[in-house]
Amino acid sequence: MYVKDKHIPNMTIAGSPGIGKTLLMQCFGTDLGFVKFEGRNQIDLVPGQFYIFNASQSRGIDDVRTTMKRLSSKPTIDGMPRLIVLDEFNYTPDAQAAMRSLMETYSSNVRFIILSNDPTNIIDAIISRCPLKVAQLLTLDNIKTLIERIQKVKQFKITPDAIEHLFKITQGDMRVFIGKLQDAALISNYD
Repeated sequence: MYVKDKHIPNMTIAGSPGIGKTLLMQCFGTDLGFVKFEGRNQIDLVPGQFYIFNASQSRGIDDVRTTMKRLSSKPTIDGMPRLIVLDEFNYTPDAQAAMRSLMETYSSNVRFIILSNDPTNIIDAIISRCPLKVAQLLTLDNIKTLIERIQKVKQFKITPDAIEHLFKITQGDMRVFIGKLQDAALISNYD
């Protein structure tokens, strides 16, 4: 819906580690035509419009006053909003207060998407500007769909029983599922 309409709201996406929040944002940026990814490398198709930051490392008020303010105040291209994704959001309370002010000041041309494993540390003023959406653990059907996509690229075979067994072990955590799948592939190559 957001990609089709090109109407991007501010939002907070919360959920367990490993369910694909960051990957979802990479797909979002790609589907909007801002970027493409080759492996882990981001290639800007529309320079200066899409940013993903590890907000657990750069989390203080100085980061907001310098980096976030600089990016937010830059002109955007063709009326497209700039999309700033704050991954692993863990800002200090004063940094969050400064972010609230940035969100108000630059609401016409910048959208902020906050990714968090635990949204309880996010102040109400941020949540009111970036409404909370909770991402659920993946279901077995979700995992099967993702495995089909991975199989097309990586050309490997896996039985339905093996998928179900790995799903039971990983409980819907795709990152752990892929790790277990890679381990199984390594072991099966030795036979």
